[in-house]
Amino acid sequence: MAGQGGAGHYAAMLSNAFLAIGLHPTLILMLGVFVTLVGARTVLGQIQSVWMYAVQQEAEHYLRRRLYHAIADANWLFVCRSRATDFTHALTHEIYRIGNGTNLALVFAGEVVLLVLYMVIAFAVSAGMTVLVLLSGAVLTFLFRGRTHAIEAQGEEVSNTNNRSTPPPSSICRVSKRPRLTVPKSAIFRSSPTSAPMSSEPT
Repeated sequence: MAGQGGAGHYAAMLSNAFLAIGLHPTLILMLGVFVTLVGARTVLGQIQSVWMYAVQQEAEHYLRRRLYHAIADANWLFVCRSRATDFTHALTHEIYRIGNGTNLALVFAGEVVLLVLYMVIAFAVSAGMTVLVLLSGAVLTFLFRGRTHAIEAQGEEVSNTNNRSTPPPSSICRVSKRPRLTVPKSAIFRSSPTSAPMSSEPT
């Protein structure tokens, strides 16, 4: 392993660590260590998912309570002039979108930390190979930029189509609160052929 550079150096360190605790690094032992590490990573991933979902739900619950108290403490004239569907939309759909944004922010932060950790390990093992991989990724990104833009354009088109097909709650409220046509009772009596003429003489 002496001629393998940084990888051989770290492999020698790992072998010496096993020998220090009285274990000879065999294939079965290394496979067992690998399976154990993969299982531990899966368990930690599940715990991370549960905690991220808990943080998302806590953020949604906190914002929903604040918004509800703000509506409850608002001016009565403002509440009367506002639409109930707008309040419902804000308390449900908009808060849900904020929760999704919180989840995506946490996922992005975790991915950035993992990326930095992987880069440090890759440069420590083989800096030249890491630079080659990064250059290859940059070239592939440049070559497939047209297809990437086309996929983004299709996604925006789908989103715009969904927005046009789903009217906002304010427009639904305007349609539902359309004034009904009323006909005066005198016109109904005048147009009724079976209605008897009303006498104007006192009895």
